[in-house]
Amino acid sequence: MQCNTCPTMPAAKETREEKIPTLGRNSCFPRKVHKLLHYATTHNLESIVCWSADGKGFYVLDSNEFMKQIAPHFFPNQANFRSFERMLNIWGFERRFARTTERFWCNPNFQRYRPDLCRYMARIENKGTKKRITTGRNSYIFVN
Repeated sequence: MQCNTCPTMPAAKETREEKIPTLGRNSCFPRKVHKLLHYATTHNLESIVCWSADGKGFYVLDSNEFMKQIAPHFFPNQANFRSFERMLNIWGFERRFARTTERFWCNPNFQRYRPDLCRYMARIENKGTKKRITTGRNSYIFVN
């Protein structure tokens, strides 16, 4: 099923050989998701995962195909979709169900054409009564 809410992007100029975008060892999770969505758009995989029409979130339309065709290129150590969902939650994405089979995630600092906003996203770890928020090199501990 093709995502009707996703605007189509002009096709990228083909080079001699198209490669999957390379990710540095220190790339954070939101940047990988941004690159994953760009990869899906440029490789006609929008029937599996795509941006929302307003560009302020994304849909996963087919979680099984997502884990087979797309996720292994970006998250080789994640074997199931539940692990991917858990990482989205840890990075502050809000999950909303659009329809019964579609899943929608959004975060104010995760927008199409604005990968620079990912630097404002924080990984949230909740262990016991302490809540640790990590942003880059800084780490803050809040006690409830």
